[in-house]
Amino acid sequence: MILKALCFLLCVPFVVFAQEYPQNYFDSPLKIPLALSGTFGELRGNHFHAGIDIKTQGREGLPIYAPADGQVVRIKVSAYGYGNALYIAHPNGYTTVYGHLQSFSPSVAEWIKNQQYAKKSFEVNLFPPAGKFTFKKGEQIALSGNTGGSGGPHLHFEIRDSKTEETINPAFFGLPISDKRKPIIAHLYAKPISDGATINKYTGEREIALTNLGHGQFKGSFSGSGVIGLVLHTFDQQDLSNNHNGVFTIEQFVNDTVTYAFKIDKFTFDKTRYINAHMDFEKYKAKRQLAHNCFVWPGNFLTNYSHLVNSGFITLDANSQKQIKLIVSDSWGNKSTIQLTATGTDNTVISSDKANQISWKEAHTIKIDGVKIYIPAKSLYKNEEIKIQKSPACSTCETEIYQIGESTIPSHKRYSLGIHKSQLTKTEKLVWANMSGNNVGSGLTTNWEGDYLTANPREFGEFAVVQDLAEPNLEVKNFSNGKIVTAGDKISIYATDKLSGITQYECSIDGQWALLQHDAKRNYFWHDFEDNLTAGSHIITLTFTDEVGNTTTYQAVFTYQP
Repeated sequence: MILKALCFLLCVPFVVFAQEYPQNYFDSPLKIPLALSGTFGELRGNHFHAGIDIKTQGREGLPIYAPADGQVVRIKVSAYGYGNALYIAHPNGYTTVYGHLQSFSPSVAEWIKNQQYAKKSFEVNLFPPAGKFTFKKGEQIALSGNTGGSGGPHLHFEIRDSKTEETINPAFFGLPISDKRKPIIAHLYAKPISDGATINKYTGEREIALTNLGHGQFKGSFSGSGVIGLVLHTFDQQDLSNNHNGVFTIEQFVNDTVTYAFKIDKFTFDKTRYINAHMDFEKYKAKRQLAHNCFVWPGNFLTNYSHLVNSGFITLDANSQKQIKLIVSDSWGNKSTIQLTATGTDNTVISSDKANQISWKEAHTIKIDGVKIYIPAKSLYKNEEIKIQKSPACSTCETEIYQIGESTIPSHKRYSLGIHKSQLTKTEKLVWANMSGNNVGSGLTTNWEGDYLTANPREFGEFAVVQDLAEPNLEVKNFSNGKIVTAGDKISIYATDKLSGITQYECSIDGQWALLQHDAKRNYFWHDFEDNLTAGSHIITLTFTDEVGNTTTYQAVFTYQP
């Protein structure tokens, strides 16, 4: 009876949470059937998804409407992230967020442009005065788009608590999203945790074979010894979407006792990077598989867990048998269940060498031959072996290649990576770069800190110092010296930098700053000519500068005809 009650509370999320949040207050922001390409809280690279992604029929320019009365409290324009984003605060204490917009309503767009010219920056983060822009429910606020880090046309939509800035699952607010499909169980793994732990007589991780009984029911069995943890690869789909979207809850029962419960109903943005502890980071790095750890590492401070017994780890004693149940649910109350029988076997403990492991709780400095790294306390999620290893320099490297830890170990915080000047034959235009074997990858922001050339990576892996002497490369489209332009024409530029990356860009006409817009995912920049130019000849100048100061300039004369 207790088990049934717990199942009801944990596995019927829509019914429970609908009682906590206002229903029928927010209309849909789009007047099309809501098909989702992304659900709230699903696993993403380095973050949980903070809203829902609504498909826009594969195109841009669909009208977006205010789902309730409200006022604009924030506007952000960026070449990255949410791209063109709008934030509307509502009288009921919630704020709705709209990302990847193609454009804003005319009055908002005009104000933004004035601010961009005043700040001489395409990228702006604006907070309009109270009451400057208000919208009534159903009034058009923007057009959908594909700006920022979007992988295709869609609307990113969030609902946040206006006071706490917590982002909340929009499914709780009664939006018309149809879903009668049960979550998909893709793979289940058992991972040895303690020294000498085994799974089906192996000391390494093993996938557990599951039998699909139909109707969201699965069963399986395995044998093992010692402390183990389960890892679940699962995803959800809605009635109008076949995307691999995220699930809402995962519960683990051992002999009818809840030992782990994960619920992604809401979260704060300062906790979102703990996703790298929540998911199996090694699987993500190796094959981009998004799998949930059904246990909690000691350095994981995500607050979306409950009912933890031994942090979700399972101990299998010799000659014992445990019945394990996993229940996965989506935000609309559909659920799938896995029933497992785990048989304990004799365990011959094999001690592992943990002498070289460093504590996740403490800060550490590691040095070798003029190179040092400093790892702040609580950067790791569990004790790990982090060491520096060297390999010969590549043909364009200024130093040897340094392997810092393993790329499959997640880091919650940035750490410091420095090399003493005595190890370098050059001192100018040097950058730390990511390496893949002998191939030079992207550069890191690099600075001199005293006698050390220093960068602050957020991932472990291979690095080397290289010198960046190459100027940014520009490819100017549909424009040439002597071009005749009219209002509405544009100059298009594709700009790339091979190593350290473009950090500054500017457009001027006759020496006056002009707005140059940017789509980072396409390395695309453009300027729209407007009717504020006088008729006749003008000079346009484009300047692109990379991280270490290499600059490329393009200049042309054009004639403007009203």
